[in-house]
Amino acid sequence: MFLEYRDWRPPEPRRPAPRMSPRGERVLLWILALNLALLLVAPLAGTSVVEGLWALVAR
Repeated sequence: MFLEYRDWRPPEPRRPAPRMSPRGERVLLWILALNLALLLVAPLAGTSVVEGLWALVAR
């Protein structure tokens, strides 16, 4: 019914989460930009490759 505080210690303070370096942020932004560009370009490139293969087979 009662709570004992004899062995209680205050919790350890939390350390802040580590930040990325400026170089790491630049690399991450380039990767994101490349992925967004490929998101738009890849379907068109995939279609043209399929059409090219179809043209070779249909000869």
